[in-house]
Amino acid sequence: MTVEQSPGRSNSLCIGMWFATQQHATLHIKDFALVQGKQALLNPKLSGGTANEYVCFSKTKYAFEVRVLRSKSTGASDYFVISFNAEHNGCTGFAKATASQIASMIQACAATLSNPNVSGKALIEQAHRVEGVEVGRRMCYRVRDAIVKESCGDYQRSCQSLRSLLQEFQAANSTAHVAYEGGTDNRFRRVFLAHPAASMMQAGAQNVLGFDGAFMKTPRHQHQMLKLVGRNGNNENIVLAYSYLFCDLTMTHVMCKSN
Repeated sequence: MTVEQSPGRSNSLCIGMWFATQQHATLHIKDFALVQGKQALLNPKLSGGTANEYVCFSKTKYAFEVRVLRSKSTGASDYFVISFNAEHNGCTGFAKATASQIASMIQACAATLSNPNVSGKALIEQAHRVEGVEVGRRMCYRVRDAIVKESCGDYQRSCQSLRSLLQEFQAANSTAHVAYEGGTDNRFRRVFLAHPAASMMQAGAQNVLGFDGAFMKTPRHQHQMLKLVGRNGNNENIVLAYSYLFCDLTMTHVMCKSN
C-alpha cells in the first residue's frame, strides 16, 4: 500500500517488507503514519522478544496496526512485516513528527546546513509549509543541532581515518613527506603532506614560492587549508605541499615549515 501526502512525499508498506534493524522498522512505520497525518507508536503490551506491534496514537478506538517479526536465523537482527491494517477508521489521532523525522526531511536539512544558526521559528514555518506537520520550537532546536552534528560526522573517527590515510600515502610514495600532530584529546592539531616529487619539481622551477589558503569552517571547528605553490618554467603554478590546521596555528605553522 502506498500513501501520498504531497507531490514527491509518499511512503509504502506491504507484507514481507524487510528492515535491517528494529530501529529502521520503527522509523519507516512512523514515517508511513506521518504521511497519513497520524502518529504511530510501539504498543508495549504486545511487543517484546522477536515480535513488535505498532498502533496509532489515538484517544479513541483505532484500526491501524502493523506487526513485525524478527528473523529466526541465528544471530539475525533484521525484521519484516507479517501483517498490517493501514486504515484509521474513526480514530482521533493527529500528526506529531519526532525529531528524527524532521531531521530526515530534506528541506529542513538544506535550511540548517546553509545556515547552522537558523532559528527554530524558521524551521517550524518551513516544516508546516512544506511537510504539513506541526513542530514545537524546542524540538526544532534539537533537530537543528542533530542535523549539524550529523553533517560534521564522528570527529574522532575522522581524525583516525586521516592519520591512517597519511600513513598509507607515505607507504605507497616513499619520497613523500607527511607529518601528523595530535592533541591530548585525540584530535589533530595539524597535518602536512609534501608532494612525492616536490624536490624534483622545485629544482626546475622558478625561484618563486607562495602560499594559498582556504578556510574550512564548520559549526564546531575552525580550520584552514594551506597550499605551498611554486611556478615552473612555463609560468604554471605547481602545488608542492598541503597542510591542514587550526586557524590559530596558521602563522606559527608557516614560519616553521618555511624554515
